[in-house]
Amino acid sequence: MLMHRIVSGLLMLFFLVSCTSNYYFVRHAERANNTPDTPLSLEGQQRALALRDSLKDKGIDHIFATIYLRTQQTAIPLSEEIGIPLTIYHPDTTQQFVNRLKKIRKKDVLVVGHSNT
Repeated sequence: MLMHRIVSGLLMLFFLVSCTSNYYFVRHAERANNTPDTPLSLEGQQRALALRDSLKDKGIDHIFATIYLRTQQTAIPLSEEIGIPLTIYHPDTTQQFVNRLKKIRKKDVLVVGHSNT
């Protein structure tokens, strides 16, 4: 009886772990200036490379970035390293984007956005 409970518990734990998604939400790296669609600064480019190095072995399945250059430049080093293309989303459609994320099951996701998205 005890063995049955242990096996049942382990199977339940395995099931829960195998159904889990990991979401990594990051703000874009430092930008060059305050214009609306500015590229990353040199420091921002270095931070994007650090993000790549931090996440390249995490099993990321999807990478999302907004329509703005700075979010895409933050995500591109990882995208190129692991061969996963960027999926672009519009930051003004937050609820639609959240609904889209909810549909992703058993996948690991990186979302590069802004401080208000």
